[in-house]
This record gives sequence, structure tokens and C-alpha cells, in this order.
Amino acid sequence: MRCFVTGATGFVGSHASRRLLSEGCAVAALVRPSANRWRIADIERSLALIPGDLDALTASESAIAAFRPDVIVHCGWRGRGRGFRDDAGQFDWNVGPTLDLVRIARRVGCRRFVAVGSQAEYGPINGSVNEETYLKPTTAYGVAKYCLGLVTAKMCSLAGIEHCWLRLFAAYGPFDDRDTLIPSLVFDAANGRSPRLGPGTNRLDYLHTDDVAAAIARACSIGAGQGSFVLGSGRAETVRWTAERVWARAGAPTPLSFGAIDGPPGQSDAVIADSRRLRDATGWRPTIELENGLDRTVDWLLANQARYPAI
Repeated sequence: MRCFVTGATGFVGSHASRRLLSEGCAVAALVRPSANRWRIADIERSLALIPGDLDALTASESAIAAFRPDVIVHCGWRGRGRGFRDDAGQFDWNVGPTLDLVRIARRVGCRRFVAVGSQAEYGPINGSVNEETYLKPTTAYGVAKYCLGLVTAKMCSLAGIEHCWLRLFAAYGPFDDRDTLIPSLVFDAANGRSPRLGPGTNRLDYLHTDDVAAAIARACSIGAGQGSFVLGSGRAETVRWTAERVWARAGAPTPLSFGAIDGPPGQSDAVIADSRRLRDATGWRPTIELENGLDRTVDWLLANQARYPAI
């Protein structure tokens, strides 16, 4: 199978690319010439690198066509950081390029389109979430993902392309962005800093990126299930529990203090992903327990702190 991946230098995209290669797929990656490739340094020589940018995809279309992808895996997204979730730029940065990507998929004869959506498409919600749960996104990030899930599904249907949209919950693991909870705690502990934390009472459904990548690889199979799928572990723990385990594993000498800042407005109290539909369609199921995954992630971050740019 031949897979063309966007966002391959990012957190999820790098893991997806690595997994697809390990399963014997030929993988091409769209990479900006200015991109920092540190996350794919170990697999770069195994990838077919296609220079380009999501903002100007047509300039890379001939190279994509020459690669002849069976599947396009869309992990590229600008404005993932917390400070950009309600930035109006979400629509300029992501909507047009994603639609261009589907048009190119049609023109180059791609057979399947797999994209990474988000829990943010549901908006503030509590309890177990599945594909039938009402979607009411409240951030620009969530609205953009929600709209693109609908539009790309219809575009693919009209073009005869299989469509799979994975609504990913809280991913964690090696190569995560340094300003997210787990890496920031590890690096604070390693450098003697005291983090300012919210109450930590909300419960999140964390999924290790090895399991995320395995789900994406299963979703790439031609003839696998189509439509939107929830992608999570099915287990939720409080942010406080998660932070305390990470902090202790990182060897911090003093306990964490919670409540120095308020939690985000409109934050869900507890969200649990029900991924049975994805399991039934592809055979995927999570394999990494949270305790083990957190410990492995902390150990990796401590051993690889120097690889992170500008900590």
C-alpha cells in the first residue's frame, strides 16, 4: 500500500508515518523546506519526501501524482496549540488546504482518504461519547474540524473515494509538543521549576500515540469502515491523577500544587471515548495501559530532553 502523509513532522503524523513504514507501506511525506524534521530523523531516509506546503498544494501535485498514493493520510493542521483554539485563522489556515487535498486525491487516483479529526468537534460534553453523540463545537478549532469532516466526506463520496474521519481524543507519548501537560511537567521537574496548575478535577481520555498510530494504520486499509469514528482509550482519569503520576515518575522532590489558576471556561468534567464502532470496522483496540504508557513517556522525555528545540 502507498500512503501520502501530511503533517509527518508533527506529533501524530510522525508516529503514523513510522507505523505505516513498519507495516511495509511505501510512505511519502509532504514536508516544508523550513520544517524541523527532528521527529522523523530516524525514518527520514525511508520516506519519499515531497517538498511543499499545505498552503500551496498544487505546486506539489505533480510529485504526489508521481508517487501514486492509494491512501492520503491527513494529519497536518495549523494552530493546534492551546492559544490558537479560538483563532479565526483556523478557517484560513486549514479549510482551504484540506479541500484542495481532497481535490488532488481525486485527480491522482487516490482510493481512500483518512483524516484526523478531534474531540473538540463535540464541544463541552460529559459522559461516554460515540458517533451518535450530538456534535456542538464551541471553538474555532472544533468548528473547522467538524465542518471539514462533513465536507470532505461528501467530496470523497462524489469522487468515489473511501472516507474515514477519526475523532481523536487526548493523545500523549514520545515527541509530544513541549507545551502540553505531560512534557511540560516532565521538563519542569527536570529543571527545578514549579508549574502553575488548575484544579485538575476534570477527567480526560488519554490514548498513547502507539495506539493512535495503530488505529490510523488500520483505518488506511482499502475497504475498511467508512465514515466518522471516535478514537480513544475508553478510560478517563483526572488531570490531577495523571499529573501526579508523571511528576513522581520524573523524580520531582516536592509535591504538586493545584488550583493556582482556573481551568479553561466551558471545560468538560469527564469525557470517555466509546470506540466500539472503530473496533468493529477495523479490528483495532488500544493495547497500552495508561500507567505503563505514562511511565514509558516520562522516561523517554527525560532521556530525550535535548532533542526538543528551545526548551
